[in-house]
Amino acid sequence: MVNAEHNIESEGSAAPLAELSVFDRFPGVGQSSRITNIEGRSAAGVASLNNLHTADLYAALTLTLPGQRAKSESDSTSPAASVPTDSRSTKSKDDHAQKPTKKIGNVITRSALDHSGSYRSHHGGKQPSESYDEVYISKEHYTLTIKTDANGNTISTGSDGFRKVTDKAGNYIADNPPTNSNSHETYDKSSGVKTTQYDDGSVVKYFEKDEHTEAIAPDGVKTTKFANGGVRIESKDGQGRDVGSYRLPDGKGGYIERGWGAQPKDNYYETYVANTGATTRTEALGTSTEKTTTSLPDGTTMVQSKDGSNYQRNPDGSEHHWGKENYDKPPYDYTNDAQLNQSRETLKYAVLKHIPSDKQAAFKNNMSAFEMRARKEHLSPDEITKSYNQMSKLLDTSKETAVVAGKDRSLLAEGLVHQIAHPKDTNQGKYQTCNVTTVLKETLAKNPSVAAEMAATTAISGGWRAADGHAVKIDSESLRPQGDSILQHRQSWDRTYATQILNLVMVNDALQRRADPLTYRQTKPNDAVANDTGERRVDAQNKVVQAKQYDAQSKTWKLLPDASPGLSNWEVAALSQRLNGESHLISVSDPESGVDGVSKQPELFDKLQQMKDQRKFPVTITVDGYHAPIQDAAKESPGFGPHFVNIDAFDSETGRVHVSNQWGKASNRWVPLKHLFENANGDIAGSRDGVNTSEYQ
Repeated sequence: MVNAEHNIESEGSAAPLAELSVFDRFPGVGQSSRITNIEGRSAAGVASLNNLHTADLYAALTLTLPGQRAKSESDSTSPAASVPTDSRSTKSKDDHAQKPTKKIGNVITRSALDHSGSYRSHHGGKQPSESYDEVYISKEHYTLTIKTDANGNTISTGSDGFRKVTDKAGNYIADNPPTNSNSHETYDKSSGVKTTQYDDGSVVKYFEKDEHTEAIAPDGVKTTKFANGGVRIESKDGQGRDVGSYRLPDGKGGYIERGWGAQPKDNYYETYVANTGATTRTEALGTSTEKTTTSLPDGTTMVQSKDGSNYQRNPDGSEHHWGKENYDKPPYDYTNDAQLNQSRETLKYAVLKHIPSDKQAAFKNNMSAFEMRARKEHLSPDEITKSYNQMSKLLDTSKETAVVAGKDRSLLAEGLVHQIAHPKDTNQGKYQTCNVTTVLKETLAKNPSVAAEMAATTAISGGWRAADGHAVKIDSESLRPQGDSILQHRQSWDRTYATQILNLVMVNDALQRRADPLTYRQTKPNDAVANDTGERRVDAQNKVVQAKQYDAQSKTWKLLPDASPGLSNWEVAALSQRLNGESHLISVSDPESGVDGVSKQPELFDKLQQMKDQRKFPVTITVDGYHAPIQDAAKESPGFGPHFVNIDAFDSETGRVHVSNQWGKASNRWVPLKHLFENANGDIAGSRDGVNTSEYQ
């Protein structure tokens, strides 16, 4: 996953960007979708390697590229020494595409793959073991070796531990390294079905013949996505009865959806009409409790029920009721709400007692800013009250009963009040937590009291319990302020102590739900490991999860601690569902349950317009953090850097999207929808960096 320290801002970096390799700059790449998921190197590159077929490779090896010339025997050096690694070299593509190697010895053929120094070669010898094919991807320092065994099976192995066995009929089995979300993949040629089993316990099947996917989530929910855009979701209720829904695009940017189940609420009919922006849902079809709810883009909601309980709720909280009961409810009163006033004064008194005197004015200013945001965005006075109550609890709990020390809880409260006032100013720092940070920003924006309760409970008790009863445990070392949290002079992208605590809880809420639970910890970084952030995943036996990664200092692949949270897209989406009551994670062509997959630019346009009309922003989207428009053009790097950002605004007339990143305020920007889509699907990386997935699939 792309972090912030070596991206948007150059201040504070250990060395100028030009002097660092891609792996120095982005030590924890890899938390995006499973189709493009890599942790430690380019997603597009891995996908291309995973899908190579020896026959296709060998055929390509014999091709002569335009302008090729003979290469002397002395030119056949090691990959790292013999090829350029800068994909933005001033030399032309043909300059690098020349020089095939033809030799009587071990190397028979070697041909350039792109202008960045990638190549493929065929090695031959007297013994079968001496014959093999090799692909080197320069931008990732990655080598894939392909051999044929005595039974005719093709065996592919990669620098990171990847292994794939393909039989003569074209069936294959692939095992991926620990840093990938997917752990085991099989393909049956006769049926055209690819099955992938993931570390989180979910299974996804892709059916080539009609191009549909079936995803089974760890909780048993089955999501089927069809080529026509239809999505069918099937599950069981608490009594084991069938519950489901089917949504179909209407061809005009909208959709129709039908739900079914044993409970009246499960039986519904919903439509979204793009040209009006209205969403209408009729529940409990055919029963005495049937009701129809119409939601408008301005936030107005109208409800008409069979029993005559009709009302209209406006964005300002006011309501008009008619039919069975006739009365009006006034708008939110932020000035005279007694509970809000009491909670505000209680928190101010706690600030006087526990916050350093030189920080008290800023704390109170953030309280005022939070209330101004609440009025503008129509958060209820009750939401403000609950947020204040949790912060007072955080500060006032005695040191004898709280796990986190009083001064650290004050630091936690300072960061928390700033972030509920300014959700967009929530950053991941140098850590590999872009995925959960986007969910945190959604929670701070929509349900700040949920984030406040999570922070307070964790600091006081050393753990947290989710609404569904799941208990999350956090070790004592991870709860101490570390790294960015204790900097005296923080950069704009640095992580606060509040984000440290909340990210820890969110990652562990996902990982500790697995059949084979893992724990995510924040420890002191190992100075002997380049760019180590101190992030660790450990198993039930307290063993640190490790993976083979490229070490820029030694220029070799080593077994190192895997610093990434290692969450799948499904786990990120499920986390948002638990915290916010809904989940919207957009990923290009992603078949996972709980994920809004789009495969074409018009689909992304329709999806964003729908989410805007239904007031879902901010939402999360997976992107490439190595390239524009997410990365500054002057700081682009080769490869595909899986990354998560929020979308918090969309202008359909200009076709622009506002991206809220977590690399500091300077990384938030308006970008053309076309450029965002081309970034997210890897087109920009492919066009600028040389070989990528599509060239080998």
